[in-house]
Amino acid sequence: MKKSYVLIFSLILVSCISCTTPVDKAVSMIPPKQFTENDLFGLWKISNSQYSFESLELRKNHTFSQTFRLIDSDYVFEVDGTWEMIAGETECAYIHLKEMRFYYQVFEIAENRNMWGDDPEYYWDSCSEKPVQMVGKTILSIGSHPDSSNGVVLWHMSSQKNGTNMVFEYSGKKAP
Repeated sequence: MKKSYVLIFSLILVSCISCTTPVDKAVSMIPPKQFTENDLFGLWKISNSQYSFESLELRKNHTFSQTFRLIDSDYVFEVDGTWEMIAGETECAYIHLKEMRFYYQVFEIAENRNMWGDDPEYYWDSCSEKPVQMVGKTILSIGSHPDSSNGVVLWHMSSQKNGTNMVFEYSGKKAP
């Protein structure tokens, strides 16, 4: 009797395991092992937004240009600023972009440099799994994804812990 239960349980377990879809091990909040700062230079575009278009050009002299446009509106925001790459306390790596706006929240917060009135807004860093502030800047986490043309993606912080991160993919065009 016990053997039949063990056999049935084993068959159920094998069925459950074979029905799951594995996550590609190359998708990560951590940069690829061969990553260098040179992988960042060029044009990046948000790939998973249906209501807006956002691009980011990162240049070798550590300057950037951001363009954010609402698709069904005349709203366009463009800014130039400076950026720096910072390694985290763990394997996480980040880009801090001074004066870049984070528009995946209430627009008044974005327009007020990521502050709600006089109070800094908090965002969720999925790589370090902790809240961060981005007053006067936007922080992007450098990650890995096999579908990106150079294997690297730039993750926006999320406006809430279980929120969706917007993702910049490399467009394959090098900036001058």
